[in-house]
Amino acid sequence: MTIFKSSFNFVLFILYSNHHKFNYLAIHTMSTITKLRSASTTKIHNLLGEQQENASVNKILETQKPSIIQPNLKSYLKAFRPWSLKAATSSAILGAAIAYHHSGKFNLTSLVFTTLLSVSLQILCNLFNSYNDFVNEVDKDEHSHDRTMFDYGLTVQHIVGLNGISIVVSMLSLIVIMFSVGDPILIKELIIPYSIVAFLLATYYTSNPLKLKYSALGDATIFVSYGPVLCVLSFIIQARYFDWDAIYYSLPSTLVFTAVVHINNSRDSITDAQAGVRTIANFIGPQNSFYLLLIYYSVACLVLSLIAIEKNSLMMILPLITLPKAYDICKKLFDKRWKSLDSEGASFGFMFALVQSFVFFLNQ
Repeated sequence: MTIFKSSFNFVLFILYSNHHKFNYLAIHTMSTITKLRSASTTKIHNLLGEQQENASVNKILETQKPSIIQPNLKSYLKAFRPWSLKAATSSAILGAAIAYHHSGKFNLTSLVFTTLLSVSLQILCNLFNSYNDFVNEVDKDEHSHDRTMFDYGLTVQHIVGLNGISIVVSMLSLIVIMFSVGDPILIKELIIPYSIVAFLLATYYTSNPLKLKYSALGDATIFVSYGPVLCVLSFIIQARYFDWDAIYYSLPSTLVFTAVVHINNSRDSITDAQAGVRTIANFIGPQNSFYLLLIYYSVACLVLSLIAIEKNSLMMILPLITLPKAYDICKKLFDKRWKSLDSEGASFGFMFALVQSFVFFLNQ
């Protein structure tokens, strides 16, 4: 009996021991499986992260990939959008003409470098616009009317370099203007502040953090830039003082040039909306965009007529001889014939402003 009990206890001991060994093996096995799963999951996440990172890097590299087309002087000139530079040129000339009409003062050297300053700032604005629209995917190869980043063989590095040149030219022009003026008080209180404002408007028209064009402030920015800033700056440089008449007399031409941007935004209203860009044109719709263009041109003519009445001079309404071109532009916008319409609007504004400048030079 004793032997039977001992044997039975021995069997129980063996079973108990094997039970603990089995539990240990099971726990160890489960722990190993969990570690393997965790390691596999981490590896998969790392691989996915690397793939996403590589995709982002490749996308950036693709935007900077050299084009088959090699850029040349013609490519750079096209990137400046020469047709649009008429606005900056005529604003500088008009400011000088108003100054001559108002004060009898005129300096050709100052006018040349004021024009160069205005044009270089507009080129800066144009290049920033092309670059930012490209990077933000507002402009795409299949539908963009601005072909700077697609057809001319230019890369992001080219645009950055051209921007640097524009800044240098504008700074050198400003330095020449300051020496030409020679009045430290006038330079510190008016010329430098106006120049800084012009630079900021050109830069932040499409650049972070303001992105004025993308926030339905494009028309307002252009209106302020060409009238109360560039034209008045030219007036101050010539007359050597500030006068509110400079803003008032520049209103007709400023409104005509603001209409050029509105034409551009009306043409791009659908693609801008798809890219999340808000403009007045895509906010009010095609029909109201046509009415707004009429308002720009009509108010310009009304202000011009009011100036003529105040000056008691029919010569002041001479710019109205360009109105047939305005009618043609309005008709094309209504019919959605967009080809070169913004260029035609700029040419009309240029002729309108030049005739107005001619009248002010004749009527001192």
